Amino acid sequence: MNRTRTGMKKARFRLVAGVLLIIALGLLAFFYREISSGPEKLQAWQKVFSLTVLAADGTPELAQPDREASYGSYRVTDSKTPGYTLIVNAEDADEIRLSASTGSFIRWNAPDYKVNQAGKEITIAPGETIYWTPLTGESPERITESELTMSAYRHNSVFSEARFMIRSDESGVYTGKWAEGD
Repeated sequence: MNRTRTGMKKARFRLVAGVLLIIALGLLAFFYREISSGPEKLQAWQKVFSLTVLAADGTPELAQPDREASYGSYRVTDSKTPGYTLIVNAEDADEIRLSASTGSFIRWNAPDYKVNQAGKEITIAPGETIYWTPLTGESPERITESELTMSAYRHNSVFSEARFMIRSDESGVYTGKWAEGD
């Protein structure tokens, strides 16, 4: 009878230990997934971001990260838009935060198409059209370069960042190009 009780105790112990081990492994897998996708480990920007800019004739161009080409063409004096047009998308993002090293962002949307200053930092929805302008009113000097930082957020945490450079040539035509991302 003692052997039977001892055997039953061992069987219960093994069952409880096995259940606890399964729970512990499940918790470890859950926390590993949270840590590996959290803000400490940013996803590769090339797999997250897509950016569409407008060419001089108004044709949308998809700015591809693996090409060295310059995209878009904006000139303050003879443009049909109030700034360098950007349509920023980030896969699985709830929102995108943009910041400009120089210049500022503006909104220009239907139905009234009034230019609204948005400043050097702005939060947009994925796929929203936003404009960058060198005309800020802060300095009379012509801005020749700006670095735009794009941060993709999901559940209030950044999960990817990218940079896009906008530069002007001697004649004042602005074009953009992907910079190395994080």
